Amino acid sequence: MQTLTNIGDNLVKGISARYGLSYEAVVHMLVAVNNGGGSMAQFNCPELGGSGQWMRGGMTMVGDMFNNGLKNTVDNLCNELATILANNQVFPVIPAGTLGSNQWWPVNLGNPSSTGSQNNTRYAVFPNRLAIEKNGQVTLYDTLDHQIGE
Repeated sequence: MQTLTNIGDNLVKGISARYGLSYEAVVHMLVAVNNGGGSMAQFNCPELGGSGQWMRGGMTMVGDMFNNGLKNTVDNLCNELATILANNQVFPVIPAGTLGSNQWWPVNLGNPSSTGSQNNTRYAVFPNRLAIEKNGQVTLYDTLDHQIGE
């Protein structure tokens, strides 16, 4: 389970009680909304109808697709979680250059000119260097005289 700050833990407990959902279901959705940058979420939570998607301002899909009450609950929950994420530190800060950080590459490389990810692989492009993280393992490559661009 995802580690939360004391503030995050208290907020999740309050939401769990108000919505009549388990603590774990609310944390699951909090992580999904966080992964979607606060504007979307993909989730698979049996307590919330199984697989589903949410987009702020319009689209909510749940596995039990004709259950409008469940769709409304998911939409309200995700909107509230997005607002909480925007205004509170709910996850502990992970130091730069460590696994799980948004800045996962070695700090001495500075700021990349480009980054991206797909599935379990991320990349960051630096002058004469390329950093690849796959399954939590970071590998650095010397790009020599090759120019890597978008």
